[in-house]
Amino acid sequence: MKVLEIEVGVKSYNFCLEADAKQVKHAERALTDAAKEARSNIKSSRKDNEEENLNIEGQLSKFAAATLHAAERRKFYVPRENGCGAVIF
Repeated sequence: MKVLEIEVGVKSYNFCLEADAKQVKHAERALTDAAKEARSNIKSSRKDNEEENLNIEGQLSKFAAATLHAAERRKFYVPRENGCGAVIF
């Protein structure tokens, strides 16, 4: 203001302070909203990952059960040469 040779009055000064305060408050609110959205996105991402992992675990357990079932059907007994018991393959 000194360069323009203008004196700043009390009302102008107070107006600028209020305007600055409003801008700061708005910026803080925007940051808070962005933080809320980020937390929400993180939660959503975690839920999606957890759901995907549960699906994979379910598929693996089904595969394991099928493998065990197939192995049970393939078991066969071979009597030992000495006649004591049998070997399971």
